[in-house]
Parts: sequence; C-alpha cells; structure tokens
Amino acid sequence: CAVKRAIFETTVALPPTHITASTSVDQIIVSVSQHKFFHFHFYTFIQLLTRFHFQKQGSTGHSTWTTLVHCRFFGHCPGYGHKAHGLGFWTDRSAVHEAAAQGQALQLQQLIEGGAAVNIVAVDSITPLHEACIQGQTQCVRLLLDAGAQVDARNIDGSTPLCDACAAGSLECVKLLLEYGATVNPPLFTFSPLHEACMGGNSDCVQLMIDQGAYMEAHDCHYGTPLHVACARQHYDCAKVLLNAGANVNAAKLHETALHHAAKTKNVDLVELLVEFGGNVYARDNLNKKPIHYTSLGSPCYLCLEFYESKFVYILCLHPVTACM
Repeated sequence: CAVKRAIFETTVALPPTHITASTSVDQIIVSVSQHKFFHFHFYTFIQLLTRFHFQKQGSTGHSTWTTLVHCRFFGHCPGYGHKAHGLGFWTDRSAVHEAAAQGQALQLQQLIEGGAAVNIVAVDSITPLHEACIQGQTQCVRLLLDAGAQVDARNIDGSTPLCDACAAGSLECVKLLLEYGATVNPPLFTFSPLHEACMGGNSDCVQLMIDQGAYMEAHDCHYGTPLHVACARQHYDCAKVLLNAGANVNAAKLHETALHHAAKTKNVDLVELLVEFGGNVYARDNLNKKPIHYTSLGSPCYLCLEFYESKFVYILCLHPVTACM
C-alpha cells in the first residue's frame, strides 16, 4: 500500500509534460522511479518495513552505517561496490554475531572490550545472544550476558534466547540464562521454551524447565501442547518426563491427541507409554479417526492399539455401567 501510495502521489506531482495519453504504464513507472518525491516515499516505506539500517565492516575496517535503499533501490552502496548486491548483504551478521555463533570466546571478548554493541540486531532481529544460544556456545553466552546482553530479547518470530537454547538442547546454556533471569513462560503465540525443549529432545532440559515452572499445557495453535511435540518428534524420554510431571495425556489439538501422533509415527513404545498414563484409544480427531486408523493393518502399532481397545471392551463387559433410576 505504501509503495502504491508513493507512485500515486509522485504521479500527481509530476509535470503534465511527463504523462500523455500515449504514455505506457512502463514509461510511467520509470519516470516515477526517477522522481525525487518517489525516492522519499520509498525510502520511508523501506525504513519502516525492515528497520532499514544495518552495520557492515567497510574496506577501511571502520563500522559504517548505510541504508538498504542505497543498495537495493538506487543501486549504489558507498564503499562496498559489487559486494553490496545479493541476498547475503541483507542478512549478514555483525562481527559480534559471527564470534558468538562460532564460539570464538577470545575474539568476542576483544570485540566487547573494544566497545562493540552486544545488543546489535540483524534484519531478522536476531541478537548475538540468540546466535550463541542456537549453537550452544555457553562461554560466549556468559560473556554476552556479563556485558549487558538482553536476556529476553525477541527475534522476528518472537523467540527469546531461552527458546533457542532449549531447541539446541544445551542444558548449560539454559541454566545460565535462567540464572540471569530469563523468563520461563514468555508471552508467545508460538512455541514456548518448553515446546522447544521437547522439539530438541533433551529430557534434562525438559525436566529443568518444568522444575522452573514451565506451563506444561502451553498451547501452540499449530503444534498443540509440549506433549504433542514430544510425541510427534518421537522423543520418548521427553514424553515420559512430561507425563510423570502430570501433563494431560488427552489434551487435544483440533481433537487430535498425543496418541494420534504416536500412532502416526508408528512408535509402539510411545503408544504403550501414553496408554499406560491413561491415553484414550477411542479418541477421535477432526477427521473422525481414532489412533488405530493411522496405523497399518497387522503392524506392531495396530496390534498394540487393537489389544488395548479389546481390553477396555472386556473390562466394560466385566463391570457394566448400570443406569441410575
């Protein structure tokens, strides 16, 4: 909308001699794009859209601030020549990002002592602390936190460094972030740190997050609860930790339970675990399917679920429910 508005307002501002009845659409666009008013509007639009500024080391070794519009719209990026073109230039990390991600603690320390900003963000709002946590670089995480890195910084998806450390399965990074006050249950519309820990598959991280008060029934609109995630990824130990801690075995996402996920993955051990904790073998999802419907006839999972279904029927036959008059 902003670009359309810029073109419209610039077209109105152009002298009448620029546009005639025979002027083609392509000619109008070329004329508009060369007009100073369009440059102003487009500059403002890009600035709002991408945060606009990013930092990159120039050939002189000094940090230079430049603008995306010079590189992408005007085709010129002072001091960088052909290096300014291509997607990589949009997403390049700073030297602090690189040192943190690669675990170069000595280089990171030198950068910090030299006055480098520890909370600098890339275009996707990833901070050096995010990078260090994604890679499980505990020493770099400590250096950044000691230097004042924001422990609950959000990236473009809303994830915090704790989410990244949990996803990486780095128990030491998780402990360190919690020590520095990381929020266990940040307000998110997507994966919580506990979801990420279940995705990563480190049961020790899952246990630690639960011990710190993580919400076991936190619900992601796409993936459901942490138990759903653990079962979908076939992380048996994580599922067992959640169930032992009291997670709802029959929590539903679009009527789909963790047992449906276990059946889909053909993991008979998970199926048995969930049923032992009260998983409902008769639960139906939004397609009106029971877990057994996602297994192959005669497969171990099919036979397991068939056994439990018949077992429950047998128990009901032994203990019929009588109507109360």
